[in-house]
Amino acid sequence: MKKMAILVITLLGAFYHSLVMAPFTQYSSDEVNFMHRAYLKHKPEITINEVRTRLYENQFLLQQAALKTPAIIKRQSAVGFSTQYHVERYLKNLFDSQLAIKAQSSQVKLDTYDSQWLEHTLGPYPKNGQYVQSLIKKMQQIDLTPILYNSINLYEFIDALSMQVRFKLHKGDSELFKSELIKKRQFNIAFSKAKPILAKQNIDIEHLYEIAKGDILRPSIQSWLGINTMMHMQSPVLEKLEKQVTKAKLKHFIKPINRSLNF
Repeated sequence: MKKMAILVITLLGAFYHSLVMAPFTQYSSDEVNFMHRAYLKHKPEITINEVRTRLYENQFLLQQAALKTPAIIKRQSAVGFSTQYHVERYLKNLFDSQLAIKAQSSQVKLDTYDSQWLEHTLGPYPKNGQYVQSLIKKMQQIDLTPILYNSINLYEFIDALSMQVRFKLHKGDSELFKSELIKKRQFNIAFSKAKPILAKQNIDIEHLYEIAKGDILRPSIQSWLGINTMMHMQSPVLEKLEKQVTKAKLKHFIKPINRSLNF
């Protein structure tokens, strides 16, 4: 396993090296600078070149995941929050720190969504954690758009939540439900305010979505590829390739890469 990890890291390193030297065809300088300012808050020593490299590394990792393990793009774990949920939290923090946007709006009445409403609407939590079509259709007919400031139904809202949160909602935890509604509403308001501000700064908000997704999924995809190790997670890529790689093949791959990188 160790020799394959070295091989994968070396090959990916060569790819990243070429990306750094290539012209920027996707992220503008303004977008890279924007993310540099954001990263500086958590890592003061990071350089703009390191940020640029990271963004393109993340793009490559997302492409690999989309090809080889697309399920991870939507959700890293069957019991966890959706990737979209994490992306929204990431972007909300980004908007707060970089744009100083306040997502305050007129108060919204949530009294309807009490414990009785939740238990009646959702019913018992399914034993296998999977919703039957009849319940999905029922939830899809409940429109939350007026509350959430964006087009969304109850099923779309609940589907993004973790298994633990959904279980509590089925038990009638109305305060938790209202808390998640407010989070979603605040993000949607912040997003609508951020979009024109970012456009004036030559920053495509869809690019920020991809950047957020890349940062969130980076550890999981790296682990899947065998670059990092994570608890309870193995690398199917390395497990498959390890059986096929001989010392001769390893030298065959590494030697030209070393020459190209002047090692």
